[in-house]
Amino acid sequence: MEKIDHLKKVSLLLEVGGQTTALEFVFGIGPEGLSPIEFELAEKKEGDAVALQLSGGDVADTFQHLMIPALASLEGRESFVLKVRVEHVRPADQKEVIKAMAEIASCGDHCCGH
Repeated sequence: MEKIDHLKKVSLLLEVGGQTTALEFVFGIGPEGLSPIEFELAEKKEGDAVALQLSGGDVADTFQHLMIPALASLEGRESFVLKVRVEHVRPADQKEVIKAMAEIASCGDHCCGH
């Protein structure tokens, strides 16, 4: 079973208050190194889960370049538990890595919902 590590394609299921959303990304290609959520997920494997106590102000810093529109709605909340379950881990192919890096680069200094 694959462990989360650099250049692995990671599929997560995120849950807050009964609402779930999926997130898929290439691990370890952020412009500032690993994001805090990536640090939490390093070395995890399929089926592993973590629960993070966050506030709305923590969302952007926790996910950095991995921000997705579904998480933006959490920015106004005071405190919540984000449950993160690792659904799939596999090596990313070259096209996926290049595409992910291009999407990050197109955001510039801010996250634009990729």
